[in-house]
Amino acid sequence: KKQTLNMIPQENYQTTQDTVNTELMELEQVEGVTIYVKSEYPCKIININTHFEAIAVSVKLRYLEINIWNLCIPNQIDFTQNDIENNLNQIYPLFIITGDFNSHNFKWGSKNTDRRGKEIYKAFDKDNILILNSNEPTRINITNGQMSNIDLSLSNTSLA
Repeated sequence: KKQTLNMIPQENYQTTQDTVNTELMELEQVEGVTIYVKSEYPCKIININTHFEAIAVSVKLRYLEINIWNLCIPNQIDFTQNDIENNLNQIYPLFIITGDFNSHNFKWGSKNTDRRGKEIYKAFDKDNILILNSNEPTRINITNGQMSNIDLSLSNTSLA
């Protein structure tokens, strides 16, 4: 029987770390991002050295342990390819990455490519990392109704 992992990465605007257990979910919150994992799956926070708003958890499935990294990179935070790669090195070997990267690149369906999108793409342009997005917009600007592709989901190839 296959085991399905139910997890919900979420952007929030909490400023303190908090853990809440319910019958259905375990909630982990750190500085603007959250990961909900079904309480039947043992999980633990992975301490990542980063300047992004980020949280990572390790989730234990029957025969597998998967690291899940959820992040938000606000527009005012500057970063390089090396910053992304340093974070990646902390969550290997099996991982899923989700987040609001606030960057644009044709490779994930954006209408343009910006400097941030180039840096992110260079970090993720590896043989073992797949962009899981379908090129459909992931965000609607509520002030003007324009849609954009700034949220990404990625995985290493052995999980995809």
